[in-house]
Amino acid sequence: MAPGTSRSDPRATFSCESRTDDGTTVITVSGDVDVRTADEIQDCLSRDGLDAERVRLDLGGVTFMGVAGLAVLLHAADLCRDHGTDLTLVASPEVTRVVKLIDATAGLVDHLIPAAAESR
Repeated sequence: MAPGTSRSDPRATFSCESRTDDGTTVITVSGDVDVRTADEIQDCLSRDGLDAERVRLDLGGVTFMGVAGLAVLLHAADLCRDHGTDLTLVASPEVTRVVKLIDATAGLVDHLIPAAAESR
């Protein structure tokens, strides 16, 4: 980081919103996903996603994915599997890199759609 600059609070640009339509809950996340923000995704998933037939976790706007965010994705995969809910992850390059780095130990790659492919 250059002298005289500071990194802004990631929560200032972080957002997590959900909507449900036709049996699909779409949870849209943008900004940095780290230890300060990961719980908001988990809360949103638990509150809005588990009664749906499908959950689409749109992470196309995620600019950073820390270990806490990865833990939320792994937990989301487990929760959806346990509730019989289909899970799709729309992932930014940052999220894709982290998921592939761990070699998808929980089968996350099976749910992954790169955000660029989503626009086609």
